[in-house]
Amino acid sequence: MKRLIKSEFYDSYKSKYDDYFECFINPNLSEFQNIEKTNKNNNVRGMIDRNSNFYIWNGDLSHYSAVSAFNIPDIIHVDIFNRDIASMTSYLSFEEHKKLIGDCTSFLKIFNMNTKIDVFICDRKHYENIKTLNDLLNN
Repeated sequence: MKRLIKSEFYDSYKSKYDDYFECFINPNLSEFQNIEKTNKNNNVRGMIDRNSNFYIWNGDLSHYSAVSAFNIPDIIHVDIFNRDIASMTSYLSFEEHKKLIGDCTSFLKIFNMNTKIDVFICDRKHYENIKTLNDLLNN
């Protein structure tokens, strides 16, 4: 199978339906855009771990499947559609969530501070007052 991206490759997975997925860690903008292009809806899913590493893959694979397929930690789920962050979900405290995002340099290089965002933390609490990445990091 031909690799989509030359650097930052983390792991790959082939489903029982012969769908092939690649996971990348700490991608740059170009690598993110390449993954985005592999999905007809420009959907990318990702995970941010406790060390602020950012993992991404084609959005057709769920977070739960990716955790086992790629053996990645299940910390902050990120759903991205057309460069807007549809949701960020974790079971961390708000402050832990905010710190990991703030420390995730590869994530912050891809998204600007005005990126729309929807945040759910701990027991699916929805932070309706947070509308952008800037709101999250400066709240």
